Amino acid sequence: MRFLFGEVTDLRFVKDLRREDVARELRSDHDKASALDLILMLLDEDISKTKPLIAEALDDLLTEEAVVIYLEKIFYAKPLPAEAAWEDALYICGQMFPRPHAWLSSLIEKQDDIAWIKNVWDSISTDIFGNEKDRANFQKIAVHEGIFRDLVLHCHDSVKLGLININTAKNEGVKALPNHRTILQALFTPFRNPREKRVLEDEREETVSNRKKGRQRLGLDREIIKGVVQRQVDYITVAMKNRDLAVARRSTDDLILYQTGKGEPIHLVKSLCQIAQNAKEFGFYEFQLELTEKAVALEYSDAWTQAQHGDALLRNSRFDEALKTYEIAISFSLGKNIETEIVGKNGYAEVLKAQGRFDEALKIYEEIRRSHPEDVVAKTGYAEVLKAQGRFDEALKIYEEIRRSHPENVVAKTGYAEVLRAQGRFDEALNI
Repeated sequence: MRFLFGEVTDLRFVKDLRREDVARELRSDHDKASALDLILMLLDEDISKTKPLIAEALDDLLTEEAVVIYLEKIFYAKPLPAEAAWEDALYICGQMFPRPHAWLSSLIEKQDDIAWIKNVWDSISTDIFGNEKDRANFQKIAVHEGIFRDLVLHCHDSVKLGLININTAKNEGVKALPNHRTILQALFTPFRNPREKRVLEDEREETVSNRKKGRQRLGLDREIIKGVVQRQVDYITVAMKNRDLAVARRSTDDLILYQTGKGEPIHLVKSLCQIAQNAKEFGFYEFQLELTEKAVALEYSDAWTQAQHGDALLRNSRFDEALKTYEIAISFSLGKNIETEIVGKNGYAEVLKAQGRFDEALKIYEEIRRSHPEDVVAKTGYAEVLKAQGRFDEALKIYEEIRRSHPENVVAKTGYAEVLRAQGRFDEALNI
């Protein structure tokens, strides 16, 4: 038999079953294995974009009680590793998949008890088992028979634990193990003996405290939140790329709910501005404005946020409001952030250009060019105004200057070709 099945270790022998019974057992085992794989993928921090599909598939499988119990037997035997992306998983499941969300929530709530019981198991001397191999074999059976699961579910009920201990000792799989009675006594007694239980509970509180301190020390919570947020921003971006604005809006609302209370408001503001920039790239200017309005409401005094809002107002042709908003951005950045100040001034000039107020726009662009000659935005903006005024030779000169120092600049290349076309120099324009 061992040559037939090779290294297979999870054989289950059955007899006197009908064909349909065998099919049912195979489906059940397949569902259990699939659910385990899906849970592991859901908790994998390296998997992101497919997690909604994973959660959906898991939601269907968790309708079966046998699948739920199977997963609990495995995950209640050992606490989750620090790198498990459980907050990410909870967030994704919480959007539309109640069964995996409820199951994961329960698992997270029980982590301290799981760690507590694992510590008790690890404290049992290897000599009682015989050797490390026997310990590992006993642990495997304990997981399979749900001993750790029973302890987690009833570790605070001494009476219930007594009955579980008795029934476990009668289990055929456990009875076949060497020294099983002594091992079960070492595992169960601390939870049923009042004095030992008090000592254990003190140790449990210390374990819980150390786990929390460890998370704080390593900054795991912050990193988890950061990862969840970025993955959700990516998910929203994909939705916009697919022109599914309804999903993007709904997912953004979910992100706002998630990020609210997780840290300083400025972190949520940054997320909203990032999504707004992506919305602008995809041409969703109204959505861009909605996002920057929310951002400004959260952090009115942040210059960068005001500048982003000014750009959104400009894209929606609300020019007077855009000018006022850029003025606010400039005032908040003066003497504090030169980069944001330049962005504000360039934006202000861009609005003036859009209004046809070319001389005023040129004046601001020229001011920026004198004080910050390295700023490409001001140079291209200046050339675009000259082009709009019909001052083609001057515009070509500026564009050519930009193309020499910044050959990758698309705005300069496109503007240069447009001026040549306006001058009737079509062949030259085509070669740009």
